[in-house]
Amino acid sequence: MKNIFLIDRGCTIIDSIMEIEDLFISVLVVDSKEIKEKILSKYKDRIGHVYITGYTTYDDFFTEIASDYNLTYDDINNYIIAHHKTYRHLHREILDHSEIDYRYYLSLRFWLGIFEKYRIDILFSMSVEHGILHDSIPFEIAKNKGIQVYINTIMFWTPKEKAYSIFHLNKNSYILLDEFSANKTNISNYIHNPNSIIKLNQHNKLKINKNFIKEQIKKLRPKHFSSESQNKYFNVFNLSDQFIKKYIKELQKLKKFYNKNTLNNYNPNVKYIYYSLHFEPEGAILNRVTLSNQLFIIRILSENLPDGWKLFVKEHPNQFSIYEKYPYYLNGINYFKTEQFYLNIIRNKNTYLIDLKINSQKLITNACAVATINGTVAIESISINKPVLLFGGNSTIFCLINDVFNINSISSLKNALCKINSEFIPSYDNCDEIMSKYLYETNDIPSNENKLFIKELCTLLLKEK
Repeated sequence: MKNIFLIDRGCTIIDSIMEIEDLFISVLVVDSKEIKEKILSKYKDRIGHVYITGYTTYDDFFTEIASDYNLTYDDINNYIIAHHKTYRHLHREILDHSEIDYRYYLSLRFWLGIFEKYRIDILFSMSVEHGILHDSIPFEIAKNKGIQVYINTIMFWTPKEKAYSIFHLNKNSYILLDEFSANKTNISNYIHNPNSIIKLNQHNKLKINKNFIKEQIKKLRPKHFSSESQNKYFNVFNLSDQFIKKYIKELQKLKKFYNKNTLNNYNPNVKYIYYSLHFEPEGAILNRVTLSNQLFIIRILSENLPDGWKLFVKEHPNQFSIYEKYPYYLNGINYFKTEQFYLNIIRNKNTYLIDLKINSQKLITNACAVATINGTVAIESISINKPVLLFGGNSTIFCLINDVFNINSISSLKNALCKINSEFIPSYDNCDEIMSKYLYETNDIPSNENKLFIKELCTLLLKEK
C-alpha cells in the first residue's frame, strides 16, 4: 500500500489517482467543506485526513488546526524557512504581525502532528508553492523527513489550454515527461499569444466614485459575513468603507508618481537592458526563488552595465489595476511597493522607468538583452533569439534552455554582460526539446488522455519513492 499527501484543492485529479491500486490518500487538501463532503462520500475508506483551505469564520480555522502535538524549540528552529515563507505570504492579506505568527505556530504544530500520525510516501501538489499555511509548512516537513515532494507548476496558459511542468523539490529539478503520450506541448501556442497571460487593462484608471466603492465593498463583504461580525478569518474582511477609499486613492497616487518619474523620450536606438518588473506580491517570486528582491537585482544590473548602456525598467501591467479584481490586495498596498521603491530604482546610474504605454514587445525587440526573475518575458525573448539574464534559478524550466544566462552571483552577471557586449547571439537550439521533455498540456476539464497521463505519472512517482 502506497500513501500519498495530495494537495488537490479543486479535486481535479483525484479520480485519476484513485484508479491506482493499493493507494491510500493519507492527507488531502481541498478548498471547501462541500468538496470534502463530496470526496469522502465517494472515497471515504481510502482517505485519512481532509484539510480545508477555505473557512467561513475565524473559529472554523482554529478548530481545523487543533492539535496536541508536542511542539519543541528544536521543531521551531528546524522550520525557520517555512516561517519566513508563510510570513511573507500572509502579509499580503494580514497586517497584524502577532496574528501572522500566531497562525504560523499553530499550523506548524498541526502539520507536525499530521506527519506523526499518518504514514506518507510522497507529497504531490497540484499548485505551486506560495508560502500558504498548507503548502510551505508541509513541504518543509516532508523534505526534513526524507519524503519526496512533487509540485505541479503552471508555465503557460491560454483560455483553452494550460502547460505544466513537474518540479521535484527535494532534488531541485524537473521531472522528465517525454515518455508520456499526453505530452504534446506546442510552444508556438503560447509565445506572443495575446491570451497566453491573463491581463487586466493596464491603462484602466481607478475611479473614486460611489459605484466603484460600493462594488469593492460588496466583494469584501461575502454573504456569510455581516458588517458587524467580529468572527472573521481574514483581516481583509474588516476593511471599512473609509479604508477602501483611502487606499484606492493611495494606489492612484502611486501610479501618478510612477508616471511622473518615467523617461520622457524612449530612444529604441540606444543600447540597453530591459527589466520587466514582476507584480508584487506575487507567488511566482515571493517564495519560490532564492533572490526575490527586485531592487537589489536592478542595483547589480545597473552597477555592471557596459559603458554607455542603459537599464530600462517597466512596471508590470497589473500592478496598478489588479486590486479591481482582487481588492484584498489593498490591505498590503503600502507594504510591497511604495514611492520609495521607484525612487530607489531611478537613483541607480543609467537606470530609467519606462512609460506603461510603451509596448513591451517593442522594448524586448530593441533591447541588447532582457533580464527577469522567471517571467514569461523570458520565453518571448527566447523566441526572437534575444539574450536572457535569468535570476530565478530552477523556479522555471527556462533555466534548462541552452544559452540562457542563469545568474546566481554577481560574477556570473558580469561574465554574462561581458559576453553580451561582445555581440553574442544565442541560438536556444534545445528550446523545443526542453518544452517537449518537461511540459504537459491539459485544460480545466481534463481529457481521458490527460487523466491517463496523471495516473501513469503518479504511478511512476510512487515507484521512484
